[in-house]
Amino acid sequence: MTNEQPGIHAALDRAGIALRTSEIVTGFDGDTLQLAHVFSGTATTIQIRSLVIVGQREGGSALYQKLADKPHDFDLHLTGDALAPGAIAHAVYQAHRTAREVGVAKADIIIRRDAPFAMRDLDTAARAAE
Repeated sequence: MTNEQPGIHAALDRAGIALRTSEIVTGFDGDTLQLAHVFSGTATTIQIRSLVIVGQREGGSALYQKLADKPHDFDLHLTGDALAPGAIAHAVYQAHRTAREVGVAKADIIIRRDAPFAMRDLDTAARAAE
């Protein structure tokens, strides 16, 4: 409700970032994304390099874990409230950080400032601080 949406959509368009709405993901193999329109059920298949799933503001990582447990040849990033529920500022920081990390080797990722951490991330944060 801050009237930012038109500017954000224009910036995404200038950057060549496509938005798809009213569709659900029905399949993804790392290169091809299968979608279905939520009202008509019409199926669409598109070639993609990255997929960002935005879900409800709930902690937990069941979807991430389900994807991680299956053989795959694409990167997975757990971020935002699924990683560690927190304030909107934390979600914005996490989203920005994740966007910068997509396609970057894990060894090249450096944590440079505070962020909400889940217990599973404390070892990573400690190593990065050394």
